[in-house]
Amino acid sequence: MNPGGLTGRDYTGVTLGYWAASPDKETKDWVLRSTTLEMLQNPVFLSQIAVTTSVAVASACLLACGLFPPACVACPILGVGAGGMVVDEISSIDADSLESEDYVGFGHFIDMKPTPATPVPFDEKPGKLMDRAGPKGVTDVTEDLVILLFDLGGIHVNHAESLAPQHYEIVLGDSGAMGDDVHRNSTRRSPAEWETATVPHLQLTPVDNLAMFGYLDAKTRRGTALEAKRIGWPLHAIGDASVPMHAVGASGYGHRPYEDCVEMVYDDLVGSATVAASAVVVGDVIQRAFKWRKFIQDRRQSNGTTEVPVRDLVTAVAAAARSKATAHPEVFKPLLSLGYIADQDAAIAGYDNPAMAAIQRDLLLEGIAAEVAFLMAVTEVSP
Repeated sequence: MNPGGLTGRDYTGVTLGYWAASPDKETKDWVLRSTTLEMLQNPVFLSQIAVTTSVAVASACLLACGLFPPACVACPILGVGAGGMVVDEISSIDADSLESEDYVGFGHFIDMKPTPATPVPFDEKPGKLMDRAGPKGVTDVTEDLVILLFDLGGIHVNHAESLAPQHYEIVLGDSGAMGDDVHRNSTRRSPAEWETATVPHLQLTPVDNLAMFGYLDAKTRRGTALEAKRIGWPLHAIGDASVPMHAVGASGYGHRPYEDCVEMVYDDLVGSATVAASAVVVGDVIQRAFKWRKFIQDRRQSNGTTEVPVRDLVTAVAAAARSKATAHPEVFKPLLSLGYIADQDAAIAGYDNPAMAAIQRDLLLEGIAAEVAFLMAVTEVSP
């Protein structure tokens, strides 16, 4: 509600927007360790480091760091030939506790492609699994570089220090069975199952689980300052689910230039230039929100509850994003991901055209509408 009435200034939207960005700052979600770095930090290996750096490794690092910053962790580990400077760099890194804002996004994907029989999904719809990233499950060069660097770097999840496994492994009832929210639960993993495979070959937590964690935690913090913060988690998840690359688990295929372009032209997409344009967008969002409102009400009625079907909602938004993007295959542009490292502006410009703006606007407004329906439903949940 607006405490000051219709004429009072209300900052609820600003507050929720702030907290909706918060999941991107949770550096403790994914803490990594490098078995390769642990080996190189052995004094015997340090004394034998060569004087020259591999050109192939240097080139791969240059590309991957620009396209997918989390891969940069492997570069000082692999580029072991630059003499004393690299020896100092290797010695200074905590091989068991690698953390950065660049790793946070690992749990912000949900792969809506048909799930193959193998590997058995960690969730009903898996999160990011680099081995099958992309609209058709075939990796592009960007993903291949990331996989190469992470494998050579021996990059694994540090289960003991990572919050994501305990926060975003959602089990409401029995492991792997239908949850209390009538959505299949995560399959519980042991620490060894989390840590054995290198990151590219591990199914990471899906973004609908991130949403559910925030929703459940917000309920336990009702009436406190942290309630609004945790509501930001499902809002963030819905936003990520509306991005085509997030809905097919892709770090490449134009992921970064697409998102940068949407950010650049955001005001145009939502009609910020004039009151008339903004009114049109608001009307469009409200109409779409009714659809998502009905989606929530139907789930409630069929399940006999007033709860918000958070996991189902995020999954449905992602399914819509994938379906719409698949109908326009020009959305997925692997060459722009490659070009991004050399000329970011040119890569972003590849998505800045009227045809692409129509798709971007459609997906963006769909996500906003789902967020509106979610927030309305949250106010109706019984204490």
